[in-house]
Amino acid sequence: MRLTLGDDQASSLATWKRCGPRERGESAAGIVRYPRDIVVLETPGGKETLFDNEEERTLSEFQSMRAIEIGPQGSKQLLIVMHVYGTGNVHEWRVLDRKGGKLRQWHVADRTPHWSPILKADEYVGKQVSPGPAVVGGALVETHAIYAGGDPNCCPSGGVLLTELDGNDGKIDVVKVWRGPGP
Repeated sequence: MRLTLGDDQASSLATWKRCGPRERGESAAGIVRYPRDIVVLETPGGKETLFDNEEERTLSEFQSMRAIEIGPQGSKQLLIVMHVYGTGNVHEWRVLDRKGGKLRQWHVADRTPHWSPILKADEYVGKQVSPGPAVVGGALVETHAIYAGGDPNCCPSGGVLLTELDGNDGKIDVVKVWRGPGP
């Protein structure tokens, strides 16, 4: 994917390469094999590795990347999403751009203080309902399942918690939080 990030004047090339098996799987001999994912950003000044799971193939894999525009500055950022293996449907994500010729990872505000007032006493925020945040207009929206005490991992009973996030100059803050019906 070719894009001009942040305040750069020249475009960058973001590439994803998967080595090994196409996806995590078990061989006929019962050995679990994991892919290696490498995401690189190539700029006129050189190459920068954004993600490489070589050391932790059994923990996570690369999920997706896309160009986004958040905040009022009108420049582009790169949203990358990684999937953490397991039953929790956990997706880690990062927003990156370039400022002053250097790669910058945007700081995302802690969402938990904003969630607490919306949850009932026996509820907690669990797995994500979607792989990473959705881009809605110029904002990001995360969707998480709400679990009540005793809910099994498969079956959250409290609906979903949606968190709208907006960014400006390297910082992503919570705009609003609300409940929605279950997935």
